[in-house]
Amino acid sequence: MIKDFEVTDASVHDSQPAPELIDRIPGNSELYRDSAYHSDEIRDAIKEKNINAKICSKGTRSNSLTEEDKIENKKISKIRPRVEHVFADIKSFGGDFLRTIGIERVKVQLTLVAITYNIRRYKFLQGA
Repeated sequence: MIKDFEVTDASVHDSQPAPELIDRIPGNSELYRDSAYHSDEIRDAIKEKNINAKICSKGTRSNSLTEEDKIENKKISKIRPRVEHVFADIKSFGGDFLRTIGIERVKVQLTLVAITYNIRRYKFLQGA
């Protein structure tokens, strides 16, 4: 279920509103994120809220992943696709294509998209 979201201009990188969004997360939660959200400011906000951050480790040509890193990445990779399925479902009913001008109108339209997704998801969960 979509509980919260933030709308920004297209020129704003996804990681920019992250510290504000992290403030909205209850303490002692888990946060699954990708490498785009790997900065000192975000790391400090996560530590301040006592959030257990899960991020996949990356190997490089000169520094390969350890077996422990591979096991942890596998655990994280089982959870993160659930988030990507939300975006895929929204895309399936056209929620990824907005034909409007102005950030306030975009916020309204995305709120309606989130409500629509939540209704569809609720209906699915009721049948499960």
